[in-house]
Amino acid sequence: MFFNSNLNVKKNAVYSVFEVILTALAVFISYKFIISLHGVAVLGVWSAINAWLFFGRASNPGLGAALARYVARLNHNTEFIKVRYLVDSAFWFNFIIFFLLSFASYFFISTFIDFIFSDENSMLIALQILPFMCAGLFFSGMSGVFNGALKGIHMGFISSYINIFAAGVHLIAILLLVPDYGLLGLAYARFLQLSIMTIFGWMVFGYITRSAAIQNKLPVYLPFLFRLTSIRKMLIYGINNQIVKLSVGSVQPISKILISKFFGLEFLGIYELASKLVEKVSNIITRVTLTALPAFSSIIMKGSNKWQEIYFNLRWKASFYSAFPFMVLSLCSPLIFFIFFNENEINWEFSKMVTILCVAYYFVAYGALPHILGNVFARQHHQIAGSIISIIILTILGVVAGLYGTSTMFLVIVAFALFSRSLYIKIRHEKDFLKNNISN
Repeated sequence: MFFNSNLNVKKNAVYSVFEVILTALAVFISYKFIISLHGVAVLGVWSAINAWLFFGRASNPGLGAALARYVARLNHNTEFIKVRYLVDSAFWFNFIIFFLLSFASYFFISTFIDFIFSDENSMLIALQILPFMCAGLFFSGMSGVFNGALKGIHMGFISSYINIFAAGVHLIAILLLVPDYGLLGLAYARFLQLSIMTIFGWMVFGYITRSAAIQNKLPVYLPFLFRLTSIRKMLIYGINNQIVKLSVGSVQPISKILISKFFGLEFLGIYELASKLVEKVSNIITRVTLTALPAFSSIIMKGSNKWQEIYFNLRWKASFYSAFPFMVLSLCSPLIFFIFFNENEINWEFSKMVTILCVAYYFVAYGALPHILGNVFARQHHQIAGSIISIIILTILGVVAGLYGTSTMFLVIVAFALFSRSLYIKIRHEKDFLKNNISN
């Protein structure tokens, strides 16, 4: 018997936040090395490749997120065979899909490398790191299966243990490799982190559920219960969820692609640092919020409206407390610039960039809770619509700003696109799921 009726919401949130903080530390140490030893334009190369790889990551069927939802709805003791059919089927489906996506991404980016970059040195660096980054794409998909499975059995904090350990290995690899090998060392460190998350996630999920597996005469670690019918509903939910992720997550990749074309790799490198700083603060807030998803699903399945009480409590806290870290980050941006660039004068362009993005991501963090209502009720059309609106705003106005405007104008457009998406989703979801009291 491995199921614990305690939903572990608080514990999941605490370890999830610690995971984000450690991951952020690794990212910024690597960025400091890259900027100091190889120049900010090289960081722009990393940013551009990641922006294009986003479309490969977003093309997956989304079974990791679907597992968290559908496994959470099962009784993990009496319905363990159903749990294993879901997890094992998702494992093999993701294995095939991400294997193909990794090769497709490598072929596409290497073929059009002269379109992505204009100088030969950037092309050479990009081609050198591309195999490791595409291999990392494969392992990110596989780790998502076990991450979702652990969250589904309300053991998300154990998933965070694994991710924290992998982030620690990632940090050590960065310290050892990046000073001598630059982006190649960073790409290898990232590949190592994702492979550890996959292997350990697989082993730990098997270990936690071993008694139930033995009781049901199933192999503990071999995922052989593949059945397409087991994941049909998950595929529908997962694909819808990935459409949402593709649209929601497209704002930053599209903005980085446009910056690389109109404002150059050096400006993109600075933008990568600024946006990553603000995103990590936002991620801490949204990660805490997202830990409520399995709990919401379980409570709703029991026919209780207690989830609404949790929702309003978290919404108030998110709106109040999330403002402070963004304010602190904006005020500290001159000091952050000194730390990363070792210059004697304040670069107000960087501070302005951070401040504009802080305003935008405050609304992203505040809108994270209304956003997950669509995931809970598997009705995500408003998320898609809101994201399409933001993409249209960014693409049309961003190209105009790139051709005829300034970098500041472009940053304001990025912020407005993010704000528009969050506001639309909040208004529509609260009207549909709270005021109309829709249940699944």
